[in-house]
Amino acid sequence: MTLTKTIKIGSLAALALISTTAVAHKAEELNTRIDASASFSYRTNGAVDKTDYWRIPGLMMGGEATPVPKGVSLDDAQLRGTWKADDNNYVFAKISAHGDGSHNELELEHLWYMFQLKPEHVGMRLELGQMAGIFTPSANWHASTDTFSEAPLIADAFFGRYFIDKGARISTQFDNFDIGLSLWNGDSFPASSGDGSGDIFINYQANFDGWQVSAGVWGMVAQADLRGDERYSDGHSHSNINPPPTDIRFSGTSYLGGLHAGLQIPLADSLAMDFRGEWLTETSDGEILDSNRRADLKGDYAGYLFEAALIVDRHRISFRQEGLILDNTISGPSAQILAEEANLINNGKDPERFTVSWRWQIIDQFTLRTEWVNDSTVEDNRQRFVIGGVWQQNLFSLK
Repeated sequence: MTLTKTIKIGSLAALALISTTAVAHKAEELNTRIDASASFSYRTNGAVDKTDYWRIPGLMMGGEATPVPKGVSLDDAQLRGTWKADDNNYVFAKISAHGDGSHNELELEHLWYMFQLKPEHVGMRLELGQMAGIFTPSANWHASTDTFSEAPLIADAFFGRYFIDKGARISTQFDNFDIGLSLWNGDSFPASSGDGSGDIFINYQANFDGWQVSAGVWGMVAQADLRGDERYSDGHSHSNINPPPTDIRFSGTSYLGGLHAGLQIPLADSLAMDFRGEWLTETSDGEILDSNRRADLKGDYAGYLFEAALIVDRHRISFRQEGLILDNTISGPSAQILAEEANLINNGKDPERFTVSWRWQIIDQFTLRTEWVNDSTVEDNRQRFVIGGVWQQNLFSLK
């Protein structure tokens, strides 16, 4: 008779927070135009030491979720273009570079086509190509277009920093709602290439006497077959990692879902408050394995994010509290050793991070950004000070 060993790690609790609306096409973005942006930062400390492999205890990571480095780095640079053929047909493209260690050269990040119908009350969009997910704000984060210079924990943990894939999306717009369905090839974490994922979302945006309100709910299913952690493999510039971890892979299905909302309140001329939040859950059901061992994995995870900001003229003071709740159950004769090598044991410590940010928009095109980060995502708590700048510029536009 074969004995089955089961280990249970961590705890899972119910969460309920509010967050921002997902990225959607703004009216001014639906004209022929070219825009550019870039973000650079100096950090007094990195997420881990240069020779250490960044893994959040209790979680299998992947995608482009690389650690922020010590010293000066280019967070990202983007060149975005929109071509409006007519009121119904559009093409979008984006060339980008990431200097956080994941990519140091330019790449074609987005290229997709959109067909749009805009009847009087109900609109419809069909989009095809390589594009970002718009089901939740954290799926489409970039330092040069976001308040903070570092990706949300839920973006790194659940989407490999950002969700970009080849696929198709159909959506309808009516009465401040945007409701859609997407099908993807599986090139983006947490799926594996060719195995596919899909999402469904409902987003809402409205303005009530100057109060900006947004909310959304979404769900996703992602399939993975022998999904590995390729953050430190070919195409990524990290080196001298000592020691390299064992190659542990995941096969199975991940079910994700969440809520997000946002509220901006005008208080006076050039004075406002901004609140954002997000809550996300994931259940992963499958197996972890190496070249000659396997074990069953049931992962129940949750993540949260809450932001509050005071906006005074060209200044923005922001606070962000975020965290993960990680609960793994691993079963099988090799459960203990695979759990250790896959970094799935967190000893009851759930990751958290707190950030304070001050942004000063010196001119329309350039913003000074400073941050203080208290990072408890790995075993040793780390603090860092960040100073840098964000450049945003419209290079060409046709009305």
